[in-house]
Amino acid sequence: MLSFSQELRYGALAGVVKLLASTAFLLTGFVALSDDDYSRVVIAQGFAAVPSWDPSGTSWLPFPFWLEGSALRVFSNSFEVAQATSVFLSAAALLPLYFAARFGGSTRWQATFGVALAGLLPYSVVLGAATPPDAFCAALMATAILTLGRSELAPLTLGGAALSIATLSRYESWPVALVFALVVLARAVRLRNVALLGPVFLAIFEPLLWMLHGTLHHEDALFFVARVTQYQKALALAPSSAWANGFRTPLALVRFEPEIMLLALAVALLTASKRIAPKTLAGGGWVACLALLLFLVWGDLRASTATHHAERTSLSLWMLAAILVVRGLGELRVLLTPRDKAMLVCIVAVGIAFRFNWGGFGSFAPRSAERDIAARASLLIPASDPVQVLTTDYGYFAILANLARPGLAQSADTHDPRPRAENHTGRAAGWWIVDRALFNPQQLPDCNRRVTLENHQFLLARLREPGHCLQ
Repeated sequence: MLSFSQELRYGALAGVVKLLASTAFLLTGFVALSDDDYSRVVIAQGFAAVPSWDPSGTSWLPFPFWLEGSALRVFSNSFEVAQATSVFLSAAALLPLYFAARFGGSTRWQATFGVALAGLLPYSVVLGAATPPDAFCAALMATAILTLGRSELAPLTLGGAALSIATLSRYESWPVALVFALVVLARAVRLRNVALLGPVFLAIFEPLLWMLHGTLHHEDALFFVARVTQYQKALALAPSSAWANGFRTPLALVRFEPEIMLLALAVALLTASKRIAPKTLAGGGWVACLALLLFLVWGDLRASTATHHAERTSLSLWMLAAILVVRGLGELRVLLTPRDKAMLVCIVAVGIAFRFNWGGFGSFAPRSAERDIAARASLLIPASDPVQVLTTDYGYFAILANLARPGLAQSADTHDPRPRAENHTGRAAGWWIVDRALFNPQQLPDCNRRVTLENHQFLLARLREPGHCLQ
């Protein structure tokens, strides 16, 4: 029997592996998965300047902004600190996942390798390097699902505590929290154990609190559903066919991590053929996974899914698959024939081929020109001077995030597609970062004598009459 400190070291080992992997990915030049990454940093910077209960004022849940904003407030308001915070959190979240795997029946080496593999899945590495909370929230959801196999207070408290953070970070954790609460509540009644009501409370308190917030501040407990639906429809992101919407998430499960999903199927078939009973998820765990999948499909059908990146919402299921694969292989190791091993290698090879031909990474959002002009402008513009940004698309988030001047830097056009959205903030005189496509150089003498900084896409100028030279 290992002591807690020894278990802690094994769990930390998996976290260090993930930390190194995501850091290495950043060193390849990765900056952001989408413009959401930059917009979240802008909101966290706002929280660092003026802390509040609901930093975004939108449908986004607040906990990631509290955490990232606090790091920005302590260290520096830079985009790099936000990235480093995300990398650290995604690695740290593997520690409770390790303990959950141990509670779920994995040996210490199965738990260590399984959790390390969960952290090394390609999308786990990518999302761990991005600034949104997807990676650490997925690990917390997987933690809760694994603990449903036990009835003792300690593992269920771990699962409830994980969900108390996850449910205030991403909405796809809510169906998992509901199943967790119902399963644990049933056990509390059956075992007549009042202490188990604690994990139940931890799992559902935050969603109830957020819906109360919606009722008090937005006059609608489910305000976030309407907002997301309205925004996605305005952007016309959803396919025209409802059936196409419904298959989006199930297909994404196999498409974006084909190796681990095919390997999980192969291990399940092998255990059945060898007639052994592997340690797998408890019944409640499978129900939680099904609830998550149905929730995502329902969101796709209603065009109210929290993100148009299906890989962000599927990561917890891939992490669970990785842990179960390692556990299953550990139980099969003495029964595998050379033919079985060759088959497993071939399946992994097929998965890799699928990834390169069908499920490769989508386009990232490096926003090099935006980051360049922001970095150079921040060195030139006095710290107390306001800055207006005018772009042709959502690239203004990258400029604002890298200017790191909450309250002083703002976009003159938010490009909000929704009807009656307040897109324009005016044409005030002062410092302007402008996309060349929106600048009329013939009128430059009317508003300024020269451009101060420029690159191939943007320019910085101090404008006296912006309306004369901005389109």
